[in-house]
Amino acid sequence: MMAKKGERKHMKRISASKVLPITDKKKNVFIKNPSPGKHSKRTGAPVVFVLREMLGEVSNAREARVVLNAGKVYVDGKVVKDDGFPVGLMDVLSIPEEKKSFRIMLDEKGRLKAVRISEGENLKPLKIKNKVTVGSGVFQLTFHDGRTLITKDNRYKLGDSVLFQLDSKKIIDHIKLAPGVTCLITEGKHAGKKAKLKEIVERMGRKEAVLDAGGKEIITLAGYLFPIPDGW
Repeated sequence: MMAKKGERKHMKRISASKVLPITDKKKNVFIKNPSPGKHSKRTGAPVVFVLREMLGEVSNAREARVVLNAGKVYVDGKVVKDDGFPVGLMDVLSIPEEKKSFRIMLDEKGRLKAVRISEGENLKPLKIKNKVTVGSGVFQLTFHDGRTLITKDNRYKLGDSVLFQLDSKKIIDHIKLAPGVTCLITEGKHAGKKAKLKEIVERMGRKEAVLDAGGKEIITLAGYLFPIPDGW
């Protein structure tokens, strides 16, 4: 009996996820598939892709593996050596040896982009994707990057965000999904845009959000919103 084929390690550029900022889909026909992890193949990019094509820190995959194996790259404060490690929205990638840190955001086309931040910055917005009761007055929050946290604070709701300190692993701020909050739209035709939430309404059995983007009204699904601190 033939052995079952495992998941392919590479994918064709032309069929890559829309979140990957690929300018030339004919160049280097294949790119690395993200390894299983905190971001899916649809929402994340392998760290080798980030280093080579988003940051320009290396010129090819071999150079990326050398840098990674030397323990020079950190994501959210932890050393990353797997060249397929998935990097996604709001992750903090740092290269201490070069005194460089970046936050992964979205550009105006809804593609991942790396934004330079202050060296040593360790704050990360996390969107609450799930909340379950695990005991009397005790709740488990699951965030957009797969991270979980146990809390006794019942004020956190689905769709809200928290500002998380990576080194202490503590929540230092709570950003409610409520009118007036600034939101990053993460999916749909408005992905990558930032706007102020005006209201959330029920229409045809689904929750739609009405936002103001510099005087222009945007309507999208409430589930596509990621509340963020003002100025981000």
